[in-house]
Amino acid sequence: MTFADSIDVQQIIDRAHVSTMQKKSLALCVAFAATEGLASLILGFVIPAISTEWGTTPAGLTPVALAGQIAVAVGALFVAPLADRVGRRPFVLAGAAILAASTLAAAVAPDRLALGLALAIGGLAFGAVPAAVLAYGTEMAPTRFRGTLVGFIGTGMALSGVLCGVAAGIVIPTLGWRALFVFGGAVALVITLLAVKWFPETLQFQVLKGRRQQVIDGLAAIDPTVTVPADATLVVPREEQQRSFKVLFAEGRGWMTITFWVVYLCQFFTSLLMFNWLPSVLTGAGASVTTASFATAVFPFGAMLGGPVVGAMMDRVTRRFPLVALSFALGAAGIVATAYLVQFVAVLFVALLVAGFGVIGTGAALNSAVGSLYPAQVRSAALGWANGWGRVGAMVGLAVGGWLLTAGLSAQSIFLFSVAPVVVCIAGAMILSVAVRSVRPHEELPGSVLEASADRVGELSVR
Repeated sequence: MTFADSIDVQQIIDRAHVSTMQKKSLALCVAFAATEGLASLILGFVIPAISTEWGTTPAGLTPVALAGQIAVAVGALFVAPLADRVGRRPFVLAGAAILAASTLAAAVAPDRLALGLALAIGGLAFGAVPAAVLAYGTEMAPTRFRGTLVGFIGTGMALSGVLCGVAAGIVIPTLGWRALFVFGGAVALVITLLAVKWFPETLQFQVLKGRRQQVIDGLAAIDPTVTVPADATLVVPREEQQRSFKVLFAEGRGWMTITFWVVYLCQFFTSLLMFNWLPSVLTGAGASVTTASFATAVFPFGAMLGGPVVGAMMDRVTRRFPLVALSFALGAAGIVATAYLVQFVAVLFVALLVAGFGVIGTGAALNSAVGSLYPAQVRSAALGWANGWGRVGAMVGLAVGGWLLTAGLSAQSIFLFSVAPVVVCIAGAMILSVAVRSVRPHEELPGSVLEASADRVGELSVR
């Protein structure tokens, strides 16, 4: 197939088979999401052990948890958009390294102040990195199964919850809570070192920055049969002379953007309230530390199934958001079942599996919709702001969960309370099904003119 002088990089990605380079990069996206989540979710599992060692109550550690979540919200809202300026690769590598170091520092924290400081530093990185990773996956993946792949990336967080729950059930009773932070920091550090070699910059960002040879090399890695003419103009979605934040509301995106923010806020509210306080709620209801840890691991395991399944279904339907609403409704039903099955361990695990599938899994799959509905140069900003408002919801969920525990509410009451935000998510998904119709497609405009090197001059073709 012969291309004209104007070449759409995304079309080349879409028409070629998924290359080894793309497979490694997307696998690292999943690994990054998993390790970032692992480092950030540890606190929820160690709160009972820390409160016992330091002579406080689980609710007394709410300020420590809030310090981390406030930093996560700041990172997602104000730091994540920097990835659109400096590039996905350096941004992700730096953030992952900072998170690894802060997690290892948390392992030696002598008191609540030091632990809160370590979690806050790591929270800035954790809030910023996932948006860049999701933007990276959106740009690296072919359009035909972008939702599926981004769903897999989103479930990396769920995978971290499963790993953390299993590790907590084994490590805390034998080695103590500090060993869990060491485990999380070490895993994050290893993944970061692997990514130095196998995590290249995306072609879309390279085009926008006018990096000629890097784009040519990247195209060759995706499809070795591609050659580039000397006067080829490469294009990616781009809107000239507009700042990132304004573009989020341009071209009819206003209601869509606001609704996304509300849905993310409510979804994170319930997810973090459930995940962070589930071990404490279950141990308070009489479960052992091991049982509570394994039960908490089942919740994100459901998300591991939900993210790819819902993402794949979104790739195959034209009306994605009614499907999102239905999946959120399934999650709400799972939480209601959990509220009435706390004393029945085997059935409780099934209810938590369904809840995780519908609440966290659907949220993970929703990232693909956000990534595809905004142009490339604001994709990290769009995902960052959506996830940033989600982190605001997480912060409120943590505070409310601590207050509910302090107030002495039963496990059943706490779970039923957490259903209300999911109902808002269902309504928001239905609003999105209407709001996206008013969005005008962004134009494909030239990123830069790239002159091919002499040994690669010729007609661009994919054979």
